Amino acid sequence: MVNYPRVVKKTWMICFNLKNKMKNWEKRNIIEKERVNELVELYRDIGFEVMVKDFNPDDFDGECSECMKIHPEKYKIIYTKKLKR
Repeated sequence: MVNYPRVVKKTWMICFNLKNKMKNWEKRNIIEKERVNELVELYRDIGFEVMVKDFNPDDFDGECSECMKIHPEKYKIIYTKKLKR
């Protein structure tokens, strides 16, 4: 058994927990933060659980996100998943 330093173990656990947290979540929108509440309410009304995260320009490629990379603080990402009933 390999004995990893504590920092490596902690980092791995954080990554593992984030991956599990995102399981079953689907990215729905990248939107200006002024409109987030409107869409969150809509998704909840139609039966979804909703999670909102800050836009991270490093997670996206392509010309479409170039304008967002200039002011990433103006955008949020909306994720949804079906509510368990």
